[in-house]
Amino acid sequence: DIENHRSLWKREDVGTVGFEMMEAQGLLWLGSNSDWVAYDQGTGAEQARIPIGGKVGGPVVRTGTVAVLPVRPNTVIAVDLVDKKVLWRLRRPTPDGLTVRGQAGATVDEKNNRVYAAFSDGVVMAVRPDTGAEIWTAALGKPAELFADVDTTPLVMPDGTLWVASYNKGLFVLDPNTGARLVERPQTRLVGLSRADNVV
Repeated sequence: DIENHRSLWKREDVGTVGFEMMEAQGLLWLGSNSDWVAYDQGTGAEQARIPIGGKVGGPVVRTGTVAVLPVRPNTVIAVDLVDKKVLWRLRRPTPDGLTVRGQAGATVDEKNNRVYAAFSDGVVMAVRPDTGAEIWTAALGKPAELFADVDTTPLVMPDGTLWVASYNKGLFVLDPNTGARLVERPQTRLVGLSRADNVV
């Protein structure tokens, strides 16, 4: 309780907790081993358990009553938080050999009604938030070389462009409608982007 600092409840049976938790529909949601689990915020009682087939490996985003989860290895899943079921699943091939440890979060583009997802094989995809249907796919990294990973959560800028980076290839500005490269900078080893007003 944030007013009196008392512990409301405690659970020691949640297993390996995923990268991030979220609150939605009055419930606390978190990754527990290979499930997405909802707990009552006041009592800690389990309210729902949805198998997702892996550990939540990055930031979770939400659009309406749908949560979009990056799940290891190299998967993005959308979950209906009301009906408590998986709506769709995107999975890309995991490259042979080493990849950068980490996984990009997805980005919701409310204006254009799409979700952008990034993967460790150097690919960025735009999909429909309700069905996961592909709008476009852009290959950015060099899959024949180590660390093609796109570990940066895609950024939608005020001018509508999409900024994203591949670890071994560089920084890209993409057309959000087609995935076409508008700008390419050979700034390698990027694992994250953040926005401060109009500066990245």
